[in-house]
Amino acid sequence: MRYIQESKALKLMPLLFDQDHTEVSLTWPLDPHNYDLPLTLRIALFDRWTSPKVLGDQKSLPFRLMEEKGTRILLVDVAPQTNRLAVLKQ
Repeated sequence: MRYIQESKALKLMPLLFDQDHTEVSLTWPLDPHNYDLPLTLRIALFDRWTSPKVLGDQKSLPFRLMEEKGTRILLVDVAPQTNRLAVLKQ
């Protein structure tokens, strides 16, 4: 239940979106003492991004890649209170 509430409350605001770099700002409005679960974000990638790099607040984050209906999807678990998420073409 907390995961669902946290995921619905999370606000994402695009900061940069181009062929080589995507960056979003994350706002976590709920009390961090009660809502402390990492959330999995799904991000559709450009076709030519074969091995992206993912950063959360400038720290490297592990991720998983999958294919869904011909689109490459990046799955990344983002820790609560992370302020910026960047995906870079490698």
